[in-house]
Amino acid sequence: MKQIILFKRLMWWSPTQLTRWWLPRVFRGTDEYCNPSIAAVIPPLGAFIVFWKPGPLRMEPCDECAAMDEVEVIELSAEEWEAAKNRALASIGLTYEELEQQARSGDFESFKHRKVWHVVREA
Repeated sequence: MKQIILFKRLMWWSPTQLTRWWLPRVFRGTDEYCNPSIAAVIPPLGAFIVFWKPGPLRMEPCDECAAMDEVEVIELSAEEWEAAKNRALASIGLTYEELEQQARSGDFESFKHRKVWHVVREA
């Protein structure tokens, strides 16, 4: 059992779903729909969460949170993609072959080199 909605504005989380369930504490937060809440962790019972905002609870994310979920897709021509790959390689000061060698050995010089490899590698 992970969580139970006890009433419209009260939720219970099992201790197995909590980080440091043995540490009593009270904190504020929000749910995935930006409804403000107050949580109390009561060992060994788990956490009780109260949604305290007056009025009806949101059933969809607020406009600001919904905007963060939007994905922008940009289509590039082959020339634009090649130019972007070359800029990424230039930013780390390596050629494709040098970066490919690091990938083969699994020993990247830095985390940035690993990130660039995941972008520029050929499928």
